[in-house]
Amino acid sequence: PASADDAYRSLHSGQLQENTLDPMTLADGARTRSLGRRNWKVVQRRVTDIFRVSERQITDAMQLFHQHGVKVEPTGALTLGALLKNTELTGTVVAVISGANVDPDLYEQIISGEVHS
Repeated sequence: PASADDAYRSLHSGQLQENTLDPMTLADGARTRSLGRRNWKVVQRRVTDIFRVSERQITDAMQLFHQHGVKVEPTGALTLGALLKNTELTGTVVAVISGANVDPDLYEQIISGEVHS
C-alpha cells in the first residue's frame, strides 16, 4: 500500500527502510513497520520492482474480484490493484491472493462502494 511503502522504499534505496508511523491502510496484512530481515534478503535477491498501490486501487481490485465471484481481503487485492494501474508490465508477476480474512461489515462497505479512501 502507498501508505505502508517500506518495501518499495527499501528496494529502491538498497537499504532496509522503516515506516516512521504505524501505517493506516485497509490492507492490514501490510501494516508493518518494516520488512523482516529474512524477507528483506529475499527481496534483495529476487525482486526487481515493487509498486505503490492506493487505497482506491485496493478497493477497485476487491470489487473486480467480487464481480467474478472471488472474495478477497484488502491485502490479497494489492497485486491486482498494482496490475490495474500498471497495465504495460511484462514478464513474470507474482500474485498472492488471499481470501476471507476481512471484517464482513468492512467487506460489504468496500464492495458497495461506501469505502474507497
